[in-house]
Amino acid sequence: MPLTVASLTLGQAIAAAGRLTTRDRELGTIRIYRSGDLYQIPLRDYLALPDFRQLVLLNGDAVFADTSYDLDRALVFHSDQIEVISLNRQAKGAVLAELE
Repeated sequence: MPLTVASLTLGQAIAAAGRLTTRDRELGTIRIYRSGDLYQIPLRDYLALPDFRQLVLLNGDAVFADTSYDLDRALVFHSDQIEVISLNRQAKGAVLAELE
């Protein structure tokens, strides 16, 4: 979901995307991809600690909620994020080259 002028928290983004359901909270993980880095929050910690829900998302962040510990699906998502970052860098480089 796109960010607006008002800041968006992780909890608000997850609520807007739909609720998290899982059979086993021990298997669930929320992954945040930020500027090429991966941050993981165990679902049990996200649910137990309000500070995680208040985490402010930044422009360009990608959030992946893995409720079944599907590493293959998470890897595909992560690879897609790396490709987006690479394409953005290439586009910026092309614009700078054109300006020169």
